[in-house]
Amino acid sequence: SYADLLKECPTSRFRLEASYGEAFARYKLGDTARSVELLRDSAGAFQQAAKGSTNESVLVRGSFLLAEALFAQKNFPVAEPMLTDLAKRGLSPEAEWQRQYLLARIELGDRRLDAALLRVTNLVAIATARSNAVLQARSLTLKGEILEEKQQPEAAVHAYQDIARIPGVAADQKRQALLKLVDVAVAQNRLTNAIQQLNAFLEQHAQDPNSDLIRFTLGEIYLKQFYASTGSANATNTTSSLSLGTNLLSSARSQFDLIINQLTNSSFVGKAWLDRGWCFWEEAQLLGNTNVAGNAVSPAAPTESKLLDGQKAFQAAIASLPKSFDQAQARFKLADCQFQLRDYTNALANYHLLLDQSRDLLDVKEKLLDHALYQVVRACIASGDLAAGRAALDRILAEFPRSPWSDDSLFLYGQAL
Repeated sequence: SYADLLKECPTSRFRLEASYGEAFARYKLGDTARSVELLRDSAGAFQQAAKGSTNESVLVRGSFLLAEALFAQKNFPVAEPMLTDLAKRGLSPEAEWQRQYLLARIELGDRRLDAALLRVTNLVAIATARSNAVLQARSLTLKGEILEEKQQPEAAVHAYQDIARIPGVAADQKRQALLKLVDVAVAQNRLTNAIQQLNAFLEQHAQDPNSDLIRFTLGEIYLKQFYASTGSANATNTTSSLSLGTNLLSSARSQFDLIINQLTNSSFVGKAWLDRGWCFWEEAQLLGNTNVAGNAVSPAAPTESKLLDGQKAFQAAIASLPKSFDQAQARFKLADCQFQLRDYTNALANYHLLLDQSRDLLDVKEKLLDHALYQVVRACIASGDLAAGRAALDRILAEFPRSPWSDDSLFLYGQAL
């Protein structure tokens, strides 16, 4: 609509605002290149309308938008002098904060961490002097991120904790600070601490509009804790370790279930189904009634039940997720469940769907397709179709000659012969 106005009404008094509006809309759509072009082109509507204009507000906003778009393109050498020149325009305290904030982000992106930290300290002072809770919280968040990059996690924790102490700080900024604290705790492998913080937040903010994000994060940390416990050097197949594992998986699944059953409009529903499937899959492996060394065996009843539940969850994830790595992973694990249930026909169908439908996704090609072809070889051998197994073997050797799964496929097929 802004573009139409500029085209149809070349003498409109709204020309400057419309040209800024078009560039802003392009930026929000993620088309930063077009946004930069619209704002920088000397023959374009914005630059032409800016000549002699006294609308300082729109001119300043246009300069900030151009700097933001250049920053998004990592074009720091062009964005930085623009922001330096903006200081000459007698900015309001809030606009000066915005200028300094973007400069600090540029310095962070350019790995000038000491300069960024010095500047962000000034940002905190500007926001505090104005008693602006929003700007204080954003300043402290950026300060924490810089300190994390400087490998100073404890100092970063203090910065994030200070956000909750700001008078009148909004709930969403408290939530963002909490998630930053959780990230630091997870990075330091303090998973119990992260779980405690998330549970405390849910108790205090039961009606938080973004509780789905908190619950999904909590569920994923329970899963991380499960993998940490089963993957440790001291992990054994004792009754106590089995109990710990099942309890952690149950705790994780309860969070995903709440999202699926109660927060049905959440954008995390698809991922919750995927992780719910992972919980059932891992419970089935914990029970120890499937042979993961190469040959499929008949699963015992408790394992079969978990695999069937996992199969349903992965099917729901495929239906809920867009075409993506997550959806491809859901299909891969659906096929794995069917394979362990000795449903080779459907397992092969899903492995082949994955191979055919996700080849254009680079991360899927790099992380899943060689493993999927190996599983095809296994399923063909298990079902007695050595000819199809040979075709899959030839394909993995041709497409992924250096993959460990190619070696395993060759060895497995040799055993079958």
